[in-house]
Amino acid sequence: MRRISLTGWIIIATLVGLVLGWLDHDVWLDTDLAAWLNPLSTIFLRMIKSIVAPLLFASLVVGIAGHGDDLKKVGRLALKSLALASPVGPPPLGRTLRTRDRMARPVRALRRPRSGRHYR
Repeated sequence: MRRISLTGWIIIATLVGLVLGWLDHDVWLDTDLAAWLNPLSTIFLRMIKSIVAPLLFASLVVGIAGHGDDLKKVGRLALKSLALASPVGPPPLGRTLRTRDRMARPVRALRRPRSGRHYR
């Protein structure tokens, strides 16, 4: 008997997710499947986050170590990395800074009492 490939498992999981989403939205109106699956989604997202940082660090270390003592090649690698990361990096960074700014508003209001500014 032949084993199911990884691609096959991905397609099966996608179809199961589609069917469960349709059932939860249109058929099972009195149950909330999302609340039941919330712990699984939290675990999955935390596992993904815990894998991304070490993978990125390892790929950078291997890339730099692979160039050896040639600083010219390392410099080109750094420029290429910045060129590829520049269009992708600023939007999430901007969102993070805006979120932190919103969270910092009450602290600023405490530091400057009666300043006449009202923060939402």
